[in-house]
Amino acid sequence: ARQREKVTDEHNTRLSATVDKLLAE
Repeated sequence: ARQREKVTDEHNTRLSATVDKLLAE
């Protein structure tokens, strides 16, 4: 379960970075 949590957290971080990039444009 912890491994899955880590993967989800990384995915959320990457997703947030993508959103920030799109909003910055």
